[in-house]
Amino acid sequence: DPSSTFIQAFYLTNTNIKPRKSKEALSHSYNILGTVSMPKGFIKNKKYDDITSTLYTCAYDTKEKLLTIKTDYNPTVYELSFKDIKEENSRCEFFWNNKFTTTKL
Repeated sequence: DPSSTFIQAFYLTNTNIKPRKSKEALSHSYNILGTVSMPKGFIKNKKYDDITSTLYTCAYDTKEKLLTIKTDYNPTVYELSFKDIKEENSRCEFFWNNKFTTTKL
């Protein structure tokens, strides 16, 4: 249930080894958030005859002013910085590939 996922995330955060760099901290964040993500079909929403699931996970690096996001279909983590926004006073749209892909080794 949702309350136990918060307890689990709190416990994992407090027992996690302290990261040395910001990218390592983001990696730890996604590992912890991955343990509390809800796969499709895990919780059925009877009120709306639908399912509740985690569609995306995001983490922020406040020091670097960086937003990162990973969708439920694509394991690639995308990043967006304030430096990527050219015009501050206009609406911006950013798109990412939401398809599952693999790469040959």
